[in-house]
Amino acid sequence: MSARDMRVALLAARLLSNDEIGRRLSLPSGTVVSCLYRIYGRLGVTSRARLAAVLTDRPDRDRDRPDRDRPDRDRV
Repeated sequence: MSARDMRVALLAARLLSNDEIGRRLSLPSGTVVSCLYRIYGRLGVTSRARLAAVLTDRPDRDRDRPDRDRPDRDRV
């Protein structure tokens, strides 16, 4: 991840809007969107909350993922 992508990711993880991130980093909001698109794809996340969880390595980062290891109730 580039240094700019990391700065964008860290600000997005703080739940700042694209416009706010752009103002802080002197970037057009379209560039911020492009950075986030790349970041989300690389990290396999789909939201800023998940991005924050991954960047801080919190255990709840997988909270939104389907439980593949948990047996279905019907099978138990």
